[in-house]
Amino acid sequence: MTTAAINGDCNGGVRTVEEVRKKWKDLLSRAKKDRAAIKNPPTGGGPPPKCTPYTDIIIDIFGEESPTFVGLNGVDSSALVPAAETMVATERYEDECADLIVTPSTEERGEGEREEERSNQPMPGKVPPRSLKRKRDLDDLQKLLSVWTYQRPGNWWQYVHHNWTDGEWQANFRMRQATFYSLCNILRPWLTRQNTKYRLAVPVEVRVGVCIWRLATNIEYRSISHLFGVGLSTCCRITQEVVTAINFVLKPKYIRHPTAAELRVIVQGFRDRWHFPQVAGAIDGTHIKIRAPAENSASYYNRKGDYSIILQAVVDHRLRFWDINVGRAGKIHDARVFALSSLYQRGMDGKLFPDWRETFEGVDVPLVLLGDSAYPLLPWLMKPYPDGAAVTADQINFNFKLSQARMAVERAFGRLKGRWRCLLKECDAHITFVSRIVSACCVLHNYLEVHEEEYLNGEVEAEEGGDVMEGRCDYQQQSDIRNALCRYFSAL
Repeated sequence: MTTAAINGDCNGGVRTVEEVRKKWKDLLSRAKKDRAAIKNPPTGGGPPPKCTPYTDIIIDIFGEESPTFVGLNGVDSSALVPAAETMVATERYEDECADLIVTPSTEERGEGEREEERSNQPMPGKVPPRSLKRKRDLDDLQKLLSVWTYQRPGNWWQYVHHNWTDGEWQANFRMRQATFYSLCNILRPWLTRQNTKYRLAVPVEVRVGVCIWRLATNIEYRSISHLFGVGLSTCCRITQEVVTAINFVLKPKYIRHPTAAELRVIVQGFRDRWHFPQVAGAIDGTHIKIRAPAENSASYYNRKGDYSIILQAVVDHRLRFWDINVGRAGKIHDARVFALSSLYQRGMDGKLFPDWRETFEGVDVPLVLLGDSAYPLLPWLMKPYPDGAAVTADQINFNFKLSQARMAVERAFGRLKGRWRCLLKECDAHITFVSRIVSACCVLHNYLEVHEEEYLNGEVEAEEGGDVMEGRCDYQQQSDIRNALCRYFSAL
């Protein structure tokens, strides 16, 4: 039933206020019955229920294709019908009552009243005042019914997409635009969502942009919501989804144990760059600041006075991670984190490196990792001589050479935290999700290094000195290896 039909039905023969009230009372009674019929349609395939005023306004908003008016974000929209019913009935009731007012003749009205009447007449091409009021009421009801799809402007992202240079992309997203869209294409199968009849899905590019911006700046989700034109809770959920996708899709490809051919390149790289032979990587740990967990917070309180978790990593000569261990509480010593890692177990089982040996000063030297004083001395892990009065000039020279090569891992940590400021500042994510964020940042670090993205920031982290743990694993074999390398450097 159209609006005109309803008004015509109400106008037919009605001349008193009582009759108008009775007519609308009947219409409202029919509306309640129709509402029940709409919520419980006949099962025998009968005709659809007759539309009355409140259903008419709902159809004006949603169209004829939604006869049940149910399913807005899981909410039965018929719960909002009484408000629409009252609004429409009141407005049309006022229209009817206005017709009952006795209108004085032209002669009985003064010049002021006639001028006011002329001013109230709608101009050609303009909507009458009553229609404007009804349109405003419809707009208000539209907002009430569609508040769950609050529209936000996305002009900033469109400007970035069309106008930013590669330098601006690198400064803000840590990568050039082509590298960014290559990342989006890799993650697209896992991040694409389906459009619905009520709203369009957030594009993959916006999803990845929200996550990268969060990791790169560590700003609050409210600011990201305004920039990208998506909801605040949507930003949080998108970040979690993209971080999970990065770990699931990219981590097996970009953080893995090197193959035999790759190991030869790494060993040769350390030899060419720092003149240290038989080095397969540099190992160290760094603290990632977090908020104090609600449970067992004392375990995360480190020696620097912060709450943190530990990232242990091994890097090659190109500052790329090929093994990470993240999530141990900040109170744990680096040597303990190392002993609890799978890297240590593989090394002790002889499965970490192939048996490639080179003879120096009559001693066969295997492939080794370089660590600082916090780590034990092992046949496959070299550490500096302890400082003290008894240290010789040759040992000081050895420590200097080892420190030069081992600084690769410190520089890698500097780039990691310089690019992804959520690791440099306090990470305010939940403790159960922080480890996945750190892992995703390591993956993205390798992704950028592989794509030769320029690092624009200065180094943000100096070398971290660990507590010295001497005498526990200094067996004769590893001491001979270290002494042989020490004599080798002295002879250079």
